[in-house]
Amino acid sequence: MKKIYLITLFSVSILFSFAQRINKVTISNNGTATAIGFLLDQNVIINIKQDGILGEWGVDKYVDRGAAQSSQRPLEAFDGKVDYYTQNEDEAFRGKLKYIGRTLITYYASTDKAYLVGKIKSVGPLKFDYFSNYDDAMLSGKMKTAGPMNLSYYTSFENESIRGKVKSAGTVQLTYFGSLDDKSISGKVKSVNGNTFIYATSQEQDYPKGSLKFGMQIQVVNGITYTVRN
Repeated sequence: MKKIYLITLFSVSILFSFAQRINKVTISNNGTATAIGFLLDQNVIINIKQDGILGEWGVDKYVDRGAAQSSQRPLEAFDGKVDYYTQNEDEAFRGKLKYIGRTLITYYASTDKAYLVGKIKSVGPLKFDYFSNYDDAMLSGKMKTAGPMNLSYYTSFENESIRGKVKSAGTVQLTYFGSLDDKSISGKVKSVNGNTFIYATSQEQDYPKGSLKFGMQIQVVNGITYTVRN
């Protein structure tokens, strides 16, 4: 009986550990803002910004009905269990979201290193880490790992039009137009996972300057939806 109980407990813990997974990565069209979306129990999605701050969260009841539709659909309110850290807890996370359903969210405390204080530390079993003050100045405080996903950024030694922008998220690489390109497109996303983007330049008359003419704004790579926002 004890053996059966342990096997059951182990199976439940395994299922729960896989309940949280990366669902999407949202990137601004100039690469300066990135958010990682996580799918939790009960179709809850939370978005965590690259600086470790909790962004929009809520329910996508139809999350499995198509990546393109899911990435565009507004999130609905979650009517399950929601708890917040109390005013008696560490000042770095008091008042912040603690539980969504069964998923615990933790934060780095005021006693942690300065570049970590107040940032999300874990979502369920998924851990988060950030670049430190000892890394390149353009990277300090930015998300380094989000669960199993590693992130990298262009450093201060790169062309000024791409410094500090996200370079890779997991296996997906991003490139940008440089300062020598047309001023209407300089700094914008040039390619995501090898798929190129074409924008209207300042010489064109039929499109607004800098507007997207061609490019896959939504791509699914290894089960994760990558979206480039206008």
